[in-house]
Amino acid sequence: MVPTLIDYIATPSASLLFGAFCLLAVVLLRKHRDAEGHVSRSRIAGALMYGVLLYMISVILFLQFVWAIPVGVSIEKYFGSERTAWLLVFVAAEVTLRLFDIFSSDSKDRDTLDGKGRST
Repeated sequence: MVPTLIDYIATPSASLLFGAFCLLAVVLLRKHRDAEGHVSRSRIAGALMYGVLLYMISVILFLQFVWAIPVGVSIEKYFGSERTAWLLVFVAAEVTLRLFDIFSSDSKDRDTLDGKGRST
């Protein structure tokens, strides 16, 4: 069987390359540091993982809506069920932490309050 373009685009390696590109962009744009100027490990890991996830989801949806390849077939044939499951574990953990932050009693709306309850 002759490999097609999709055999090169819809691969875990391609998604890792895109994740590495996102990581490089974060570092080059100097967005990898926190408010105090320290290197933020969560921003670095997030850039890589979100890049991989964005690439995989975009390719899978493109295959579904443009070439009518079902999502389950795309995951199984091109990316692998176990790899996709691990990425979904990451997404579930991220959503859980964000919900915990929203519902925690000591969290404040960091975008609109200056820490003293005043709007900025």
